[in-house]
Amino acid sequence: MSLFHHGKFKLLWSIPLLLLGSISATYAQDQINPHDAMINDLTSTIETGMSEQQVPGLTLAVFDDKDILWSSAFGHTSQTNSVVVEENTRFSAQSTTKLLTALALLQASEKGLVDLEAPISRYLPELQLQSVWGEHPENRIKVGWLLDHRSGLPHEAAVNNNYDLASGSYTEHLASIANVWLKYQPGSRQAYSNIGYSLAGRILEKVAGQDYATYVKENILAPLAMERSTYDRSRIASDRTRARGHSSAFSNVPELPDIPPAGGLYTTSPDLARLIQCLLRKGQSANGEQILSAGSCNHLATLPYAALGQSQGHCLGMEIQEQGGIQLHLAPGRGFGFIGGAAWLPTANLGIVIMANSQDTDLPYRILARFLEYAALANGFDDSSDADVAAMTDPTGEYVGEEGRLNLVSEGERYFIVASYDPGRIEVVLNGNAIRPLTGSADFAGWTISENPGHGRRALVDLRTHQAYLFNTGAALKAGRESPHWRNHTGHYRIQQWGQVVKTCEFSIRNGHPFWDDLRLTEERTDVFFTPTGEVLDLRQEPATYRNIILERE
Repeated sequence: MSLFHHGKFKLLWSIPLLLLGSISATYAQDQINPHDAMINDLTSTIETGMSEQQVPGLTLAVFDDKDILWSSAFGHTSQTNSVVVEENTRFSAQSTTKLLTALALLQASEKGLVDLEAPISRYLPELQLQSVWGEHPENRIKVGWLLDHRSGLPHEAAVNNNYDLASGSYTEHLASIANVWLKYQPGSRQAYSNIGYSLAGRILEKVAGQDYATYVKENILAPLAMERSTYDRSRIASDRTRARGHSSAFSNVPELPDIPPAGGLYTTSPDLARLIQCLLRKGQSANGEQILSAGSCNHLATLPYAALGQSQGHCLGMEIQEQGGIQLHLAPGRGFGFIGGAAWLPTANLGIVIMANSQDTDLPYRILARFLEYAALANGFDDSSDADVAAMTDPTGEYVGEEGRLNLVSEGERYFIVASYDPGRIEVVLNGNAIRPLTGSADFAGWTISENPGHGRRALVDLRTHQAYLFNTGAALKAGRESPHWRNHTGHYRIQQWGQVVKTCEFSIRNGHPFWDDLRLTEERTDVFFTPTGEVLDLRQEPATYRNIILERE
């Protein structure tokens, strides 16, 4: 459930692209069969990392499509008790839950219950959303776009979000989605959204005629013998052996809010391995039952912008890193004191599940990186995408995106890209609207300059991830025309998370433009402002909100 922005990680579970290049499945399988060196190395990495980063407990499982090749458990379920983590200890799956929601919707589609190409208004006629790109956007958002994060919906709802201590019911959560503002024109790009999965779960309930958790239990968990997996909040609360979430930044980590389709699953490493084994078998359970068709499994792992050269990003309920024909599939989750998920290599018929009860650690990334090294996968680089459009004048400046910031700077006739998520700079060549690294790079395939359909701002679009970075400020920013009522809002605003102030933001006016900290705002309605990435600052009433999160004015 992605509690924070991803920092330097471009995806929820992004890692150095160790897997890229060509390798035969046979060679990979020969290399990854568990042996003492790998087990000793990973065990050492885990024990050292848990000690250094104060991770209370962790479980993992390495598997192929038939067997769990190695599994282990470390530490305790809490920093304050002596209950030892075991292989069947339940952990919160967080956003890994989204994979089951996507799988369930694909199942329902195969049964003829739902059309993924239909607008969401067909199944949710009561839903009304707000958009600056025309009225009734719910008539234009496809059901499938909820699953691959192309809906335009923001991440958070006003009830049951990643900041509240007092959570409401799932029904209240769904009701709070009504009248939210879209971040961008539906279908034009991707932005991670819990709200989208809440609505997907509600659609499933309507077409299946039963609640979301019951459908998933009967149609996915039971056929796959995921007996320790549950959405039942009372069952979770009564499980004294379950792992408890931890964060060193907060004195009080609340229980998971009631949003089952977006992150409500509690599961174990062996159970989650069984789910991924089903996908490695193209939708078959261990006893041969077809849970999902091979075609739907392929759809699950299809990048939505592949024709534009995208090689990594969000698919349906999962993420992909791809290059040279090799794909690493990922179903990550992070928040409310937990981090982990599953990663698998279909070509190598191999996967790993890692679950930890601390959200302040990068240990799962380190384990995964070491594990892939043992898979002997080589580096590679694909430089096939290009753009052929007219050049624009003076594209330099700061661009802001979901994954961080890019600065396109010039020194004489030379241009450089400086990325906040990867310190250092890369010299680039501008050719029309194409921006290419001067030398090959596995991390940067290049960008294209485009006119973004949202808010009329220029954007740099990453050719590998298809993430858009929208122009914020720079030499090309002309003086604006200040509106007098903006002065009513200048000052500082506090954001609380779980009862603690975590950030103070400032509304200011610079050179005739409204700013939220250093993000240039666009006023789309009186006192309704959008950041470059489409987040909404609503100052029409008290309390004001940002990203649907309540603000306290100083």
